[in-house]
Amino acid sequence: MIVPICTDPLIALLKKYKNKPPHFESITEFNRLIRDICETAKITEQVTMLRTNATVKKEVVSRKFELVSSHTCRRSFCTNHFLNGMPVTLIMAISGHKTERAFMRYLKIDNSKKVDMFRENMERRKAGK
Repeated sequence: MIVPICTDPLIALLKKYKNKPPHFESITEFNRLIRDICETAKITEQVTMLRTNATVKKEVVSRKFELVSSHTCRRSFCTNHFLNGMPVTLIMAISGHKTERAFMRYLKIDNSKKVDMFRENMERRKAGK
């Protein structure tokens, strides 16, 4: 698949590194680096999560940057571009999702954002009539 490079920050970053994207020996190396970047960016608030091990449920407290991974990057890409109006079929082509149903479940959108999106959609429909 060919994905156009059309954002100024990405163009500048590629230019800085002579059009050679970074190479990682493993996904583990990428995940460690992205966590370091998030810690440097002060994404350090405490997050409480419920973990289940067999039948035992346990609350685990972590700092947010410790939970970031390549999967977080993929989900954020999909969610942010969806919220910015990129066509679902294009995002799915980039992310590799096979069905729109799976893709929509994958997005991370809270209920207040859904209400805002519904309201905006209704206002656009009214303005078009």
